[in-house]
Amino acid sequence: MESTGIAVIGAGGIGTLRAHSCAQIPQVDYLAVCDNVPEKLAALSESVGANMATTKFEEAIADDRVGAVIISTDEEYHHAPAAMAAELGKPILIEKPFVLDLSEADDILAK
Repeated sequence: MESTGIAVIGAGGIGTLRAHSCAQIPQVDYLAVCDNVPEKLAALSESVGANMATTKFEEAIADDRVGAVIISTDEEYHHAPAAMAAELGKPILIEKPFVLDLSEADDILAK
């Protein structure tokens, strides 16, 4: 089976759950975690043994080792990381709701 890296954007409850799940999958050979709260980020990074911990989603998503992105931020912060991942052609899992504004959804889908 092929392996890939995953970036988990958001270290809240669902992001933490997703990162822990990814850390248990043998095919995930690289794990990047991101959150804008340094304390949450540090705790999550340590608990999952992340390869990268950053407060800048751009760093995590742009990393060549990252093949897919999980966006688990608050809804109002879905658009920018989703649009970037889509632009780079990386598969995305976005927690619901997708976005709060229809024009943001159209933008992501157009990429």
